Amino acid sequence: MASLEDKFQNAFDTGDIPGVILTASDAKGTFKYQKAFGPKNAAGGKVDLDTTFIMASCTKLMTSIAAMQCVERGLISLDEDIPRVLPELKDVQILKEAEPGKEIVYQQKPETAITLRHLLTHTSGMGYDIMDPRHHVWRASRSETPGIMGIPLLARISIPLHFEPGASWVYGGSMDWAEAKPDIKRNLVKMTFRKGIPDQDMPFPTMSAPTSECVEFTDGLIYDDPTADEYGGSGAIGSPIDFTKILDSLLASDGKLLRRETVDQMF
Repeated sequence: MASLEDKFQNAFDTGDIPGVILTASDAKGTFKYQKAFGPKNAAGGKVDLDTTFIMASCTKLMTSIAAMQCVERGLISLDEDIPRVLPELKDVQILKEAEPGKEIVYQQKPETAITLRHLLTHTSGMGYDIMDPRHHVWRASRSETPGIMGIPLLARISIPLHFEPGASWVYGGSMDWAEAKPDIKRNLVKMTFRKGIPDQDMPFPTMSAPTSECVEFTDGLIYDDPTADEYGGSGAIGSPIDFTKILDSLLASDGKLLRRETVDQMF
């Protein structure tokens, strides 16, 4: 372990990587490793075990847990039509062709209804518009910008599908759709807010990553993270130590978050 720590310390000393937290544990709770390295910000502060980070797509695991809690409670099933609870998905189309200066071409309306299982396994056909050139063109045809931040959730993730639900796999905004279901949102908020839980139905127009916690790019620009809503696919900010507690619970199948059989079904 000392050799590993020496390598990280050398990397920080030479400026090759920013501050990080390393954490590891086992299912039985007999092994635990936690170590903070490097600078916290340009002012010279150091990362400690309570330092928070933008958790990005690690948020997706928490949303999946919140969704499976709803399945356990009988609020929704994995394979029922999701438009029943998310009517915004009822008339979604499949994007067939999109080229600059040409008319957007859609396929027929999907024959298969999107399900929660599709959303949680990235097989719904919902991608990220910023990752697909066709969706760039589709956004431009509507005088919109792909991947724009700081706008309401549904405006950001309401895009045509890549394919028939269940027919393939694409990484994207499915988890944001899953989190849009009120019961899932409530479970997610309960998991991630310790005190002063806000009204789950209210937008948060003033929320953003604290400037002191933002990541500075090499060109000197500050990465800002404005948000008008909670994002179940990427919106969490938290401590790696706290996130490891979630992983520990799943690894041990201790029943604190989900039943053992539910964890087995997920993984």
